[in-house]
Amino acid sequence: MIDAETETRIVEKAEYIDEAVTVLARKQDLDRETYLADREQRAVVEREFQTAIEACLDIAELLIESQGEYLRL
Repeated sequence: MIDAETETRIVEKAEYIDEAVTVLARKQDLDRETYLADREQRAVVEREFQTAIEACLDIAELLIESQGEYLRL
C-alpha cells in the first residue's frame, strides 16, 4: 500500500513529466538544421529529456521503496 505522501509525490512527478512531454512536443517542429544551429533550443530539449527521465526514476524509486515497506510488514 502506498501512503498518501508517497502518492502525492508520485502524482507531482507524473505531472512534471506530462509538462516536459508537452514542451518536447512543441520542439518537434524544429528541423534538424535549426535544432543543430541553435544552442538554446538544444539545451531546452536536452534538459527537458533529462529532468523527465529523472522524474521517471524518482517514481520508480518511490514505488520500490513502498513495496519494500509492504514486504517488511
